[in-house]
Amino acid sequence: MATKTERLNDIVKTYERFEKEEMRRLGIDFGQTDGDGFWMPTNLEMAIEFLKLIKNKGIVQSPAPIVDAGSGDGRMLAVLDVFGFSPVIGIESDKNLYLASKYMISDLEMR
Repeated sequence: MATKTERLNDIVKTYERFEKEEMRRLGIDFGQTDGDGFWMPTNLEMAIEFLKLIKNKGIVQSPAPIVDAGSGDGRMLAVLDVFGFSPVIGIESDKNLYLASKYMISDLEMR
């Protein structure tokens, strides 16, 4: 079984590959989304360091339910899962981003 660090590294590498190879094919680009939203991919390295910090300081505890409103391509859902939050629920109104998140989460689950 992969360690937490290995799982997080796999998520980062998978999304880096996805951004280069799949995003445009799926019609996803930085900026405006359906319903007047705006999408910008989260920097996973920074998000991971932030989660480590707030968990180590006891600011957040897991397991606990968490909702990511505006979950985009699902990258934070994958990271939050590795940090032990459960259930992890994503809400996304943009159809292309929702489809991308299904694709990515499915790809990560198969590993």
